[in-house]
Amino acid sequence: MSRKGKTLVLLAVLAVLLAVGWIAIRELGKREEEEPPSSGGEIILSEDGDLLLTLSIGSGEETVRFSRDNGDLVWMISGYPGAEADDDKISRILDALSPLTAIRRLDSAPEDSGLGEEALRFAFGTENGEKILWIGKENKALEGVYLRIEGREGVFLVPRELSDAVSHPARYFLKPDVIPRLLSPDGFRVNGLSLVYREDGEERIWAQGFHWFFEGSGDRYAGTEEVDALLNAVRKSAFLEVAGRKDDPQLALRTGLSEPEAVFSADWTEDGERKTFTLLIGKSFRGEEGEKLCYAAAEGSDYVCILDESVKEALLTASEKSLFPHAALPVDWDAVDGVKVMYGGKERVVTFSRETAEDESGEKREILVFREGGRALDREACEAFFEALTALTAEGEAESGAAGETPAFSLTLLLKSGDTPEMTFELLPYDPLFLRVRFDGRDFLLVGKSEAERLSAMLEDIFGPA
Repeated sequence: MSRKGKTLVLLAVLAVLLAVGWIAIRELGKREEEEPPSSGGEIILSEDGDLLLTLSIGSGEETVRFSRDNGDLVWMISGYPGAEADDDKISRILDALSPLTAIRRLDSAPEDSGLGEEALRFAFGTENGEKILWIGKENKALEGVYLRIEGREGVFLVPRELSDAVSHPARYFLKPDVIPRLLSPDGFRVNGLSLVYREDGEERIWAQGFHWFFEGSGDRYAGTEEVDALLNAVRKSAFLEVAGRKDDPQLALRTGLSEPEAVFSADWTEDGERKTFTLLIGKSFRGEEGEKLCYAAAEGSDYVCILDESVKEALLTASEKSLFPHAALPVDWDAVDGVKVMYGGKERVVTFSRETAEDESGEKREILVFREGGRALDREACEAFFEALTALTAEGEAESGAAGETPAFSLTLLLKSGDTPEMTFELLPYDPLFLRVRFDGRDFLLVGKSEAERLSAMLEDIFGPA
């Protein structure tokens, strides 16, 4: 190819490159004209929540208004005379305003921004006047919502926090009633049961250490752990939100509180004053995220609230059986002089007492001594046996039907004092898996069938081969 031909080819290639570059620059410029300017991270509002005096949320003709006096930390809701707003829910609004940051700024509102007549109106006021914000639809791709500030040019795409905080009916913002902590109740009532607390326990020697008793009978004691578990279900709960007013006839039909499914009531003394709290539990329902909830109300309140259904379940399952101590042998060993047990075909008696002895370092200390007659028994083997008895816990409750009458294991407690000098603890045959516990007039607790074999084997460690 001649030099002239090569030059023509190079000029042609250069022309093509220039044309492509011109087209690219033109398209880029055109795109910039079409896309709104972006200002991600721009703070468009930063309000000091302590200086706000009014808030309002409106959609259509319905408007929720909140107000407070200057310096007062309590927000009140108009339309509910004397009703306070929930501090946490107001704090969500104030946090969203301090500051409010834009994801993007747009010169004009997109057609599907929702900033027309259907927009949510949110306003807040200070001593210097009121600012109005219009909240539109969500932009799911950018995880934000469209927002316009009255008196300012343009539209902003902002995070959802403000929209999520304000897009609720008035009742949502009401402060729910408070469930008391019930740290030291004098008594409580549930499902027809009435229990009372006695600081000094019960005089009957085997019941020492128990403080809760079924009212009407001094010898029907309840387990401390079992009662605490029931009380904790109430005292550690809280109303999640207000569902509405009790006098709303439509709400009354949904809640079932006119005939509560469970009623819990507790009494306590505070600053010398006798107080009572009663919790009414109504129908269950599923929350928006599938959670199990129920309607509930404090007696004397004007409002119906929403509560986690676990509280209802705990109250409905409360019974004398469930509140009885599920330790198979609930006994205070300090009140016992010894035990009688069958081993090797004869009755063996083990007595125990506290005596002073020297340890390996020569220091004197009090130890527990176990004897059969005048013979000292292996202390470690005896302690292991009685610890196993103390730790023996029910694995279930017996259904109807009597247990076998020939014990798989039997032990008689020799009490130090009291109207009843002896008490018998028995493990009776029940089914292929369990033994039925009989002690202190009760025989509904079940323990594993292997427990009798384990206890009998431990007796061999104490007495030697049978």
